[in-house]
Amino acid sequence: MRIRRSWMLPLALVASACGGDGDGGTPAPTPSADAELDAYCAVAQRDDLATWVGDVLTLCASSGEDEITCNGGLSAATGAITQIDLELAPRRVLPASGGRLVALLADERLVVLGADRTVERELATWASDPWVSDDGARVVWVGLPDGVDAWDFGVPTVIATQSLDESARTVLVDDETASTPRPIPGSRDVLFVSTSTGLASFWRITPGSDPVQLTNVGRDEVGPGFVPVADRQLAWSEGAVFYGVDEEDGTTRIWRFDPASREASEVGPGAWPRTASDGSVLALQPSGSASCAARYPAGGTP
Repeated sequence: MRIRRSWMLPLALVASACGGDGDGGTPAPTPSADAELDAYCAVAQRDDLATWVGDVLTLCASSGEDEITCNGGLSAATGAITQIDLELAPRRVLPASGGRLVALLADERLVVLGADRTVERELATWASDPWVSDDGARVVWVGLPDGVDAWDFGVPTVIATQSLDESARTVLVDDETASTPRPIPGSRDVLFVSTSTGLASFWRITPGSDPVQLTNVGRDEVGPGFVPVADRQLAWSEGAVFYGVDEEDGTTRIWRFDPASREASEVGPGAWPRTASDGSVLALQPSGSASCAARYPAGGTP
């Protein structure tokens, strides 16, 4: 595994006039030479943005003491957001093939919603941190072992996957420390996080094979050469994942990791990475910056 410690300079820091409207609503895009950037900023600057996959958003806001209310939204090419009307309260909403949605509900069930937004089928009675493949045809999640139908503290968990065309799931990883499963585009492999060897590290699993540790191999403490892991803020470009990492000072920085070469690099400041139409990656810049977003090259070099 190679780690490049030099920070990348963005291809461009593009000023954008889009900003918050003061009440948490969708900012109004301002016409400019880069409509794609304006649309990105209109969504990425929202304080209630929880996930952004394809054109489907999960928007969550505090509704009282220790209470979070979430709903789904569809983002248009202009950056405008249309709320998805759902009968059941969701925790996460994801796009699926055939105009369907995958939803993690507030009662922790994982379900598929049909085009009419009613429950088409239940994938799991308990699930956590679901994600979908790039074509929306396959779902991965943290679930319960076979024979266990209720979660409680101390109950082990597994990484499971299921095609929406299949009637049953497949357990990929039997590791109670495994989390954050993310399908790797163009394959059936899944990138996930595990602390089974001590430090949180990236692992890769191919169905039918044993999982392989990709980062922080042989390490038992954070230091030079340590590679942080991803969570909800991520985007894929040219086989590599760009992801946001929260720093101790409250800022977020973008990292890039290529599962094939195992090469990792710290890219630069930013949050909510999003693949642009030209393959570059947009990243929201810190509050107070002169520019809304940086545009980082897909290949990892300026």
